[in-house]
Amino acid sequence: MADPGSTLNVPYDIVVIVVHALAKDLSGFEPTVYAALRTLCLVNREWCALARPHLYSYVWLAKLRNHILFCRTVTAAPHLGALVRDLKSYIFLRGSDGWRAGTTALGGPFAPPMTRAAAEALTNLRALAFASDAAVVTVPQPLLAAMAHCARCARLRALSLSGFSFMSFALLRDFVQGFRGVATLRVRRCDWLPNRIAPPVPAHAPVESVRSVDIHAMATTANSLLNLTGPAVTELKLWCRGMSGGPDTCSAIRRYSALRSIELTYDGAEVHWMIDALGNVSSPAVSQVVINHVLRRLTPSSGSVAREYTERLDHLLCEPRFLGLQRVVVRVYLPVLHDGEVWMKLVVDAFPQCQARGILISSVHEGDPDETRNV
Repeated sequence: MADPGSTLNVPYDIVVIVVHALAKDLSGFEPTVYAALRTLCLVNREWCALARPHLYSYVWLAKLRNHILFCRTVTAAPHLGALVRDLKSYIFLRGSDGWRAGTTALGGPFAPPMTRAAAEALTNLRALAFASDAAVVTVPQPLLAAMAHCARCARLRALSLSGFSFMSFALLRDFVQGFRGVATLRVRRCDWLPNRIAPPVPAHAPVESVRSVDIHAMATTANSLLNLTGPAVTELKLWCRGMSGGPDTCSAIRRYSALRSIELTYDGAEVHWMIDALGNVSSPAVSQVVINHVLRRLTPSSGSVAREYTERLDHLLCEPRFLGLQRVVVRVYLPVLHDGEVWMKLVVDAFPQCQARGILISSVHEGDPDETRNV
């Protein structure tokens, strides 16, 4: 009888299938998948050779200890750093795992989450995401400098920031514009403190390489964030909170002369900034407009408000600059999926011109789209 612990009882081809099946779930940063791959690496050398590239391809660092151990690993073994394709760094700025001065880990003094040597080992890094537990805590200066080391990754193409508060807009601007090669930029729930002294560093030019932008911010700050990028943006996703400050709220969109797709999300009655945003579109190449209307509370007037804004949008989207539109997607998000057919009819009836052109696609959903768009 064969030894139950022997790996010879499992055909190699089956092991390959299992490893590749596990790897498909890695992009969701599922802890159980990582645990399974780590276990496979400990079986024998053959299984380790199969599982290790997948184990390091998507890296999710959730605690200070994880960051320090990861930096030590890739610095001591650069061949492992070369396997990393997607890195998500979740940074706790509050609580027992905080990054503030005085924090200790592994029995030593405070250490930055990313050292220069560790960043240089990530030679094949494609996507980088930094997220914090709240957007109300100012980013410590040593942490900001450590994060900037990742700009040295030559193959980095996607940068995401979520939940950070900067001492000034200049700090945020210079940090983002330090990543000169990224094609995708995502800035969500990041703000800055006004009335602060600007840092003694020169301002960089806009990041000309960016093609896709995803911004979730207050309507009054969206324009500043849009100006971080050059005019070559082809895809824009914008979610603004708060009332519009007028037609110039999103005036930076006018620079996007190559824009092909624009997705706008807004809450309740915050419709004015969205009208302003579409009014600033100048690209003749726009082929798709996506509108996400989020209703967090249903009131007796919700339907009339929706009809009022959709009628205005219908006329706007039939102006000469939008004649190249191939799809107008309207999604309504309700707290509870109630009277979905009624809402569908409201949307269709309020877009008669888009409906007549055969470009209207409407749907009703339950929940909040923000729950699926976190970093």
